[in-house]
Amino acid sequence: MASVTRWVDKESTSLKNAIDNIITISERENDSEGTTRYCNWESEKTFDQIQITQFNNREIEYNYFSVSFDSVRPGLEPVEDRTTHNKCFVIVYFNGFSVNYIIDRNSDAKTILRKLLNYSGKNEIVENNYQVDSDFFIWLISKVYYDQNTIEINSQTDVKLVLKSIRGFKGDSQDYLTKVSASGESVMKIISTLSFLLESRNINQIRINIDYGNNRGIVIELNINNSIRINTDIYIGDYIMEVQEKKISQLYLLFYLELFPNLIQSYQNEKECELWNREKNINFLKDVAEALTESINIKLNTLTNK
Repeated sequence: MASVTRWVDKESTSLKNAIDNIITISERENDSEGTTRYCNWESEKTFDQIQITQFNNREIEYNYFSVSFDSVRPGLEPVEDRTTHNKCFVIVYFNGFSVNYIIDRNSDAKTILRKLLNYSGKNEIVENNYQVDSDFFIWLISKVYYDQNTIEINSQTDVKLVLKSIRGFKGDSQDYLTKVSASGESVMKIISTLSFLLESRNINQIRINIDYGNNRGIVIELNINNSIRINTDIYIGDYIMEVQEKKISQLYLLFYLELFPNLIQSYQNEKECELWNREKNINFLKDVAEALTESINIKLNTLTNK
């Protein structure tokens, strides 16, 4: 599955209009010369009726589309050599104020949405993603490492957000597949965390396993370019028995409307209260380094005394 991004419609607040435009995309073709041509559009609406759910105490209306199209780049080669067949999904939803789109495209997401919605002006579709950086990723790792992995939520319910484990990182050009777990083996946790954090100047991707209320095993890949990806391989929860399209819709809506806002709010609160800053970041690395040194010394002493 490709990386997912979210966009907000600044032209229209009508969910019906957005759905109608996407349904009729096959009737429109882009025959512009000199630029990539998008053609052979097909769109399939999953639900006959608009789905209604609730997140963050707000009613959400949505539908799910499976979309396919060909992109033909300009050139002198035979057209079949310049043609790529593409597939993606689009979740279009209305939150009471604006129409938003969740699409599993990244760099060309805006272009695809503009084609789907038959827009030709400026600023009709605007990115609507959370801004994250390497410091936020390190904060997440530290929360799991120190077993401070239950995030406080300002809610009247007993819902808890638990960072179960860090399942992988990516920094600079390095892809580090490891696991830092609140319940994992301490030595492996120390070694994997320290080696990566010391070798990589910046973390630009993190994969984290989250439990949220009744929903467990939500594995989320966060990227510094503000795209995300949700893996449902180990997921169990409220949506496990739903058809795939509904399960995907509900989980991405859950992420964007409840889960991630709570994570960002907790991060910002700790920064404002000086519970997380540059000094705390440095102390975290020192703690990991000291624990690593201690573990190595214990191992060396054990081998020496045999």
